[in-house]
Amino acid sequence: MILFRQMKIKKALKAFGDKGSNRRMSAIDFLASIDKPPVNELIQSLSDKDSIVRECAARALGRTGDQSVVPPLLHAIQTEESGPTKAKMLVALGEIGGSTAKDALFAMLKDEPSDWTFRWVIKALDNGGIEPNSVEEKVYYFSARNDWNAVLDLGDMAIQPLLSLIEAAEVIPCYPHSGALPSPREQAKILAEFGEGVVEPLLDAVVNAKGYLRSDAMWALAIKGVQRAESPLLKCLMKNDSRLRLEAIGALGRLRSAKATEPLVRIVEDVNESDSVRWTAASALGEIASPDTAAPLIKILFNDDEYKTGRDLRDILLSAIVKIKGPTKKLCLDALNDKTLPPDVHIRCNKILARI
Repeated sequence: MILFRQMKIKKALKAFGDKGSNRRMSAIDFLASIDKPPVNELIQSLSDKDSIVRECAARALGRTGDQSVVPPLLHAIQTEESGPTKAKMLVALGEIGGSTAKDALFAMLKDEPSDWTFRWVIKALDNGGIEPNSVEEKVYYFSARNDWNAVLDLGDMAIQPLLSLIEAAEVIPCYPHSGALPSPREQAKILAEFGEGVVEPLLDAVVNAKGYLRSDAMWALAIKGVQRAESPLLKCLMKNDSRLRLEAIGALGRLRSAKATEPLVRIVEDVNESDSVRWTAASALGEIASPDTAAPLIKILFNDDEYKTGRDLRDILLSAIVKIKGPTKKLCLDALNDKTLPPDVHIRCNKILARI
């Protein structure tokens, strides 16, 4: 019996050099089923030219539970180009378990936050029964599972790891807007649910962070109604980054910042500004609804130059103007009583009054 087993092992090892991938896979499956399989041969198969063979080798190594195979398996994961094969390697790593595998898997959640990584690393952790211990690990683990209540239950200690996770997600090309991480707006809502301990880190992020984290910080502060955010947000209006300016404008509108009215009116008036920035500024002015902006906004609305104003901007301006009810009504009634004004002005005044 022992001799027969040795002969089968020898035959399986010989099959590793066979050109047919089916024979190599069969050999791997056999070796995975025996006690104390030849680990070195299985490790070598992690670099086989056939991705299915590499998957079989990873699965076989996972069954060994041998801690010595963790380093070569990690190397194979880092160099693997096939997504399905890499996924099987991650699951095998979780099955082996141990501190090295655990640290590597949680590092992936931290450094490679994408929908794909979250899905397969969580599967690997669950497959190996690996639980998070530190607050940082729990933040990455619960975020990957889309369990935001669990993240919030961790309290202020979860704030910095969560901010780091959001910032890291910016450099991932496949950053998910429909996967484990929520969209930037939803992330802002989650950040806003933390207590006062989140305010200072968010203010710092508005000034020093980049990408999604900076946008999330702006909106979270606006949702929380933190008036101290006005100054850094106003400074963002002077940046050349149009995306940054759009986010800052939207946040200032949400804050109903009176200090923002003059610079926002100038943005709407600027015909050299991008359409999206002008539209967002007009919409924000409607949210702020300052009486002082009624006159300049009506003036822009009545501009007959299609190039300068445009139909879309006029529609947004109209929606913004009708929110400033008292001053707007008075200006329109005065204009209707002024017989020197052209008929088009009277028509537009009647349209505004019809909306109030």
